[in-house]
Amino acid sequence: MPASYIPPTDSGFDLWIVNFSTLATATPTAYGLTAPQAVTLAALVATWEAAYLLATTPSTRTKPSVADKDNARFAAEAEARAMAMIVQAWPLITPVLLADLGLTVRDTTPTPIPAPVTVPLLSIVGASNLAMTLRYADELTPAARRKPFGSTQLQLWRYVGALAATGPEQCGFIGAVTKNPVEVTFLTPDAGLLATFYGRWQTRSGLVGPWSLPVTMSVAAGTA
Repeated sequence: MPASYIPPTDSGFDLWIVNFSTLATATPTAYGLTAPQAVTLAALVATWEAAYLLATTPSTRTKPSVADKDNARFAAEAEARAMAMIVQAWPLITPVLLADLGLTVRDTTPTPIPAPVTVPLLSIVGASNLAMTLRYADELTPAARRKPFGSTQLQLWRYVGALAATGPEQCGFIGAVTKNPVEVTFLTPDAGLLATFYGRWQTRSGLVGPWSLPVTMSVAAGTA
């Protein structure tokens, strides 16, 4: 459990620890604690309160009183942390009770990954008999091979014809690829025709982003 639920300043800590101890003392079992644990913390908080008052009153603020205050805080905070771990692990604890104690409320609902908003950059980096090699990158990181956040694969679409495709609606789905670069093969009748590719990012849940710009190249003839 992160430590940030305890305020770093002494004034903030005082408000937090008094509230924690007061609630734990009133109904310890509501938080998965025991009465003896609450009594132990209450005693440490009382010591802290007295030391804190002395260390923050100008007429009694001395090096020894400040040291006593720091030691009292350390003891009270250590006990509260140990109790907070018990509370956090208690099966019947609720977000409302955690918030009342000033503890971290964990987000148990996964944040959905939104649809991609960037476009892939496609490039044909190699061609051989009835085959082409494509490389892809994201428009925001053109020099890197990584996909944008949330995207797990690239949807690759292709059209083969005498003329280049004018839009992705003319293309057929090749597949969702994860390797980079990717090799695409053709059939013998495709030789000499133009192959046009479009792509778009896809998340694990199937959400897709906007289409890339097309890339086109003539399909090299295969060997006899």
